[in-house]
Amino acid sequence: MPIKRLVHEKLPYKPVVDLAYTHFKSPDFNTQRPPVVTLHGLFGSGKTFGSVGRKLSKDLGTEVYNLDLRNHGKSEIAKPYDYLTMARDVAKFLEDKIGPQKPVSLVGFSMGGKVGLLTSLSKAVNVHKCVSIDMPPYNVDDLGTDVDQNYGKILEFCNKKIKVEKGSKGWKDKVIKIFREVPTNKNAGAALYFSQGFTQLPVNNKPFDQARDLDPYIDYKAPLLEMTDLLDQIKSWPDEVVLSREGYRIRSDTPVLFMKGLKSPMIKSTYEKLGHIFPNYEVQEFDTGHVLITEAPDEFYKSCSAFLSA
Repeated sequence: MPIKRLVHEKLPYKPVVDLAYTHFKSPDFNTQRPPVVTLHGLFGSGKTFGSVGRKLSKDLGTEVYNLDLRNHGKSEIAKPYDYLTMARDVAKFLEDKIGPQKPVSLVGFSMGGKVGLLTSLSKAVNVHKCVSIDMPPYNVDDLGTDVDQNYGKILEFCNKKIKVEKGSKGWKDKVIKIFREVPTNKNAGAALYFSQGFTQLPVNNKPFDQARDLDPYIDYKAPLLEMTDLLDQIKSWPDEVVLSREGYRIRSDTPVLFMKGLKSPMIKSTYEKLGHIFPNYEVQEFDTGHVLITEAPDEFYKSCSAFLSA
């Protein structure tokens, strides 16, 4: 599909999309361990968990699938982009690739954390364990400076307030440098994470083509200017009436590990609220902001693998 259509036409409506993924096979052909499925955050892709997925597969001796959620990575761009829709996409993937009754563990970061938690409430699949990285199962008021500042910077590109030409020499380095200068991005990993919607879009590597492109400047993977309520959707969580109507449980005994960045506002410090839906929960705190995967990668991996292997 030409980029002119991909980015600038109206978003199509698709109730379910087939998700792109990367598969890391188990080193143990006869493994009985539940497969692990990772779910990235807003503005990310399955590459967020690239090395993590490979290592988990080896260390746990199980299959690992790194998914691209809709409107991210190599998956389709489509409305709607609410959590129930994204959870349906994931449930369909689990049913098709793993089997509806086979136990599976989910590891989700930020937006992917909520998708994983909601999928854990689905009656269509069998979630064995869930890790939610700095995201709770309730409405949040504030997404924090990490998201706000980087979203603002992404929109500056989308609105052409910042112009970097497609296919120009060193264009990726220019983009990454701009994101490294965002005050909240104190490590290189955060800049790489938030810039990937530009740097991983293949058409941006090609020089301007008047037949394909509306202008000479790099595009973003998703048409964010059409998705005006995107951050409100990310803050939200469906209430019990909606969950019941859509065929979800309103609570689950699935073991859940919540990872909280102490410098992030996402998960409130009164943890009891987490247990209203997931009574079999535990919390591990990290001295980080929201993007704790890149701020404390070793601590994150140690905690995640220990929880999944127990």
